[in-house]
Amino acid sequence: MKKNKQQLLVIYSLFIALVAIVTTYIGFPMAFGYINLGDAVIFSIALVFGPVAGLTSGAIGSALADITLGYAVWAPFTFLIKGLEGYLVGLASIAFLKYGFKSYKVFLMLGLAILVLNVGYFFTAAFLYDFPAAIADAPLNIVQGIVAIALTFPLAPIIKRVSSNFR
Repeated sequence: MKKNKQQLLVIYSLFIALVAIVTTYIGFPMAFGYINLGDAVIFSIALVFGPVAGLTSGAIGSALADITLGYAVWAPFTFLIKGLEGYLVGLASIAFLKYGFKSYKVFLMLGLAILVLNVGYFFTAAFLYDFPAAIADAPLNIVQGIVAIALTFPLAPIIKRVSSNFR
């Protein structure tokens, strides 16, 4: 079924809100930031709905969460980093919908997205603060990536199953 522009606007708005809410309210504050579950939602949306949905929900939803949580200075960087993450993972959506997690392309894009997360936030922390702050922040981002991938395994199939009712 072909979606019209209004339906896509509503669907993408729901994805953006879901990412923003999960990132804002389901997280664990740490010394240099926080670990949240937003990446798992971005990855799952991207795997099921494709690169545009991943980019849109990741960029806007995560930037809104940064602003809401008082990290507004990070929001423009988050917009780019999380948008790119969502887009990259979304490139594996056809493989995921056909083969699930049995496709190497899904793992490749998830790994690439975690690399973008870590490199992007490393350079952002170095730019906003200094190199020692970037080094201190790096382990937090590694944990963030591991948690995101681990939660994507159960979440993406659930979203896939639920979304099949709307196609």
